[in-house]
Amino acid sequence: GGIPLWIWMGAFVAVLALGVASLLPKTMVKMTEEQRDIALFSAVALIIGAGAYYVFLVRLSYVTEPWYYLAFMALFAAAADAGISVMTDRDFRRVIRLVLVAGLLAATFTPVLRKTLTRMTSVDLIAAELNQHADKEDFVLVALWHDGVSFNRYYKGAAHWETLPPISDHRFHRPDLLLPYMTAPNQQDALEPLLEQLGQTLKQGHRIWLVGSLDFLRPGDAPLILPPAPTSSIGWQLGLYERAWSTQTAYFLQSNAIHTDQIPVPTAHAVSEYENLPLIAISGWH
Repeated sequence: GGIPLWIWMGAFVAVLALGVASLLPKTMVKMTEEQRDIALFSAVALIIGAGAYYVFLVRLSYVTEPWYYLAFMALFAAAADAGISVMTDRDFRRVIRLVLVAGLLAATFTPVLRKTLTRMTSVDLIAAELNQHADKEDFVLVALWHDGVSFNRYYKGAAHWETLPPISDHRFHRPDLLLPYMTAPNQQDALEPLLEQLGQTLKQGHRIWLVGSLDFLRPGDAPLILPPAPTSSIGWQLGLYERAWSTQTAYFLQSNAIHTDQIPVPTAHAVSEYENLPLIAISGWH
């Protein structure tokens, strides 16, 4: 953000401008043939790279995160470094270039330092809490299936645990294991075995430990029930199915549980927003 963003944008414009300049007559722009080749190649590589990467992301159809753009940033940096080099054939231009690089480093130093001091997850702290306090007859529910990878790494307690929805492999992210849930003809029945386990835990006087958040409903709201994938306009949009599973589970707990208590999990450092999960203890049955 801020200054670095403008430096990146300025570099993009500069590379394209140099590429255009390399096509102008020698009487208008003083460049050697080698410099013209470098400037034109850098501009063309950047244009094609940006267009192709955009098409790739559109075709991929994922909701993007910042790290999705690292590959293009590497291409961008290489093209900018090569293209702008044709302008630094004199000492004062090299000084300007060095000042810009130093400015970019200075502008990004504080955000980078802040990130290095940020915890990437709170799941290890939650797992330590559960390792100590969860009884064998309790049930641990990890609200998002992909957080099960971290939880599987750190949790060593006696209580049984599942993700929402339950899947069989938590060594790494396995979205293919969600297909039976997404394509189930009756979406309400897909989570029935899990809800039955949750209900039995509460009926027997034990606790459900919720790792993460559910989409709890306001009074009068109904859980989201979707048609099976991919037979509707929703297609394969996993995010909507995750929300549906979350609202169905939340509705079940809100309708039957009595007590809900958030358990504090203190940490000395800030935690990344990607895996900063709450811990909630749910008990009672009515």
